[in-house]
Amino acid sequence: MKRALRILAWSISLFLLATEIAHGQDAFPTGRSFDPAEMEIDEDLFLGKTVPDIGITTESGEKRTLRAFAGKPLILSLVFFSCPYACPMIQRGLVKGLQEVDARPGDDFRVLTLSFDAADTPETASRFRKALVAGKTPPSTNGAWDFAVATDAEIREITSAVGFR
Repeated sequence: MKRALRILAWSISLFLLATEIAHGQDAFPTGRSFDPAEMEIDEDLFLGKTVPDIGITTESGEKRTLRAFAGKPLILSLVFFSCPYACPMIQRGLVKGLQEVDARPGDDFRVLTLSFDAADTPETASRFRKALVAGKTPPSTNGAWDFAVATDAEIREITSAVGFR
């Protein structure tokens, strides 16, 4: 189930990006082209590996470590909260995808949206969550879905451990 949820999240993210580009929306307004290889992760190198127990700060200012998420599968979504294009789109895809599966956040798994920008703060995490699904109820932070930030060193440690670059 863990792998299925992870594959679902990545698939939705890539589908939404491809859909946006196919419909002529300028996903990269700076003129930069998109190379799909930038998002590839060699899963075989990372499956079954232990991730470091880094410290995080939630949008409410609560300090935790990843160990606090133990006990249920965890979907780790890495974004930065001031990202105007791909990151919100990826998160909206994750919200939509999770609404279409039988598993429920909190009961069957948890979600952690973690910024990979050390300049982000609990306040920017909160704004990102609230803007995520404008006009709808944002994802709950009742322990089923958390939005958090970390220090630069902790970000480098977790992104390296999961193959995110």
